[in-house]
Amino acid sequence: MNKKELFQRIKQLKESRQLNEHVPLDDEEGGMAMGELKTSAEAANEIAGMLQNNTQLEAWVQSKITKAKDYLVSVRDYLKSNPDAKE
Repeated sequence: MNKKELFQRIKQLKESRQLNEHVPLDDEEGGMAMGELKTSAEAANEIAGMLQNNTQLEAWVQSKITKAKDYLVSVRDYLKSNPDAKE
């Protein structure tokens, strides 16, 4: 995913009802997860804005970005393949 695609995806997430700023953050796991995803999307957007295609990053920074992506993709794939888990 290139920088432009990342910005577009983050914008879609922010505009979707799923990451609405007015999501109640109470004791429910869904509310907590949505708050965490909102923060993650904001951080990803800010980081993407700091980078260029030729930006050199230390190995540990690259590793953290890859891990974050891998974790989010794993959760997405799990929820997509287990619709009952969303209830």
